[in-house]
Amino acid sequence: MATVEPRPGHPHALASILLSRRVPAMRLCRVSRARPGLGQHGADKRSGIEAPQESGVVGNMNAAFGPANRAHYDPSQWAIVPTATEVIADAYPSQRQRENGQPAILKPSPNFNYLPALIPILHSIPQFRNALLSPGVVDTDYWVGQDWWKGVASPSARIIDETKGLAETHGLDILYETQRLMAFLDNTDRIYGSIDALLDMDAWKESHPPGLEDSDDDLLKFLLLWSFAFQAQVPNANLNGALRSVVDVAGQQAENFVLNGNVMRTSSWQNLSVYDALDDALFSGSSGTAHLADISNVLILRLTSSRTDASDLGCRVPATLYADRYMERNKHVIDEMNSDIKQFETKLDSISSQVQRLKYHTPNKQGAKRVESLKLLETSMKAYQPPADDSESTPEDVAVLAQLRDLHENIERKLGSKLPQRPFLFSTDQRSSRRTSPADSDYARQHSCTLQTHRKR
Repeated sequence: MATVEPRPGHPHALASILLSRRVPAMRLCRVSRARPGLGQHGADKRSGIEAPQESGVVGNMNAAFGPANRAHYDPSQWAIVPTATEVIADAYPSQRQRENGQPAILKPSPNFNYLPALIPILHSIPQFRNALLSPGVVDTDYWVGQDWWKGVASPSARIIDETKGLAETHGLDILYETQRLMAFLDNTDRIYGSIDALLDMDAWKESHPPGLEDSDDDLLKFLLLWSFAFQAQVPNANLNGALRSVVDVAGQQAENFVLNGNVMRTSSWQNLSVYDALDDALFSGSSGTAHLADISNVLILRLTSSRTDASDLGCRVPATLYADRYMERNKHVIDEMNSDIKQFETKLDSISSQVQRLKYHTPNKQGAKRVESLKLLETSMKAYQPPADDSESTPEDVAVLAQLRDLHENIERKLGSKLPQRPFLFSTDQRSSRRTSPADSDYARQHSCTLQTHRKR
């Protein structure tokens, strides 16, 4: 298979993809089955008009509608279905023209996933595009109807080769559909197409690839189905290190197309970057740290926000990602850096706790609010100041006032020594500098990633 090398000076590319979770509205409704032998002329003339949901019970042959008055019904006769399906309408013909130099896109899917955004990004990366074209796998006829670009395929009759298994047949269908999408993005005069034809294929709906934990994760499902089909047709193809990474998790290696990161924004850290999300994902796992044993030339990151009410991701994406810090060969260097960071964070937390205890005082009463210690002392000192009529203060007042002044000066002195230590110990700039500097300068030049971002339209 011929390959297309990445551009000189850019040995790696990265696609940053955001994913939102689909939550359709659901309701219980009756499963209805069409009666056999009912032709078009015997159907109700109003069958094309959406009618309200009917309720009742269905017998073995004839439908008998009535109130649901039984204590128990057969669960197999009921199903959960969406009450409505979102339809993303096509643009007017005058708005479908692709301008010179403008890339073609795939319109968003009603499934609320980012697969339509991923495919054009991969198409723009020569090495991945060449693999998705699969030049060694050729179909005899790619025509599936003039409305295929809308997501409505009308394939012509074809001869089924019974010598091939169902998995191989489905795999070829995935490869052929991927080739259509690549060819469309290459040469179409339209500004956009659709992946609905792919999602409606039996090869897609009936396939459940190993390693797919979420059945709604179309992005990962596509990459897994395509890779299984591609390697079945090109046995000597090695995707690891080229289009797929190998991750070592606590001594166990696993092949990985997508690195997932969760952006956790807090009030203490405002300037978060991709490094923060990847550090949390790879170095803070419950099963131990993870490192890249073999990094892909195309590194796909999927970032999600931990806050459901966030208006944006809140994560800075640098122009160049130094991926060497996540490589297994640099594990000893990164472990030492992370150990230093944890020590700084522990000391910073200790100083912050001391500052809070010095700066504020909370009365030992139920429902009492905290007050600033210095303001409380200043108010107390006013009560023990010498009288305005030049009369002498009592010895007790003089002693209390002296104690209050000493305490006030002591707190000011301690606060003055603690506060400057916080930015000195662990400022955001220091943290970012440690995380963005390459762990191995020579190795970093070979494993830096030029980032490509995609903005949803």
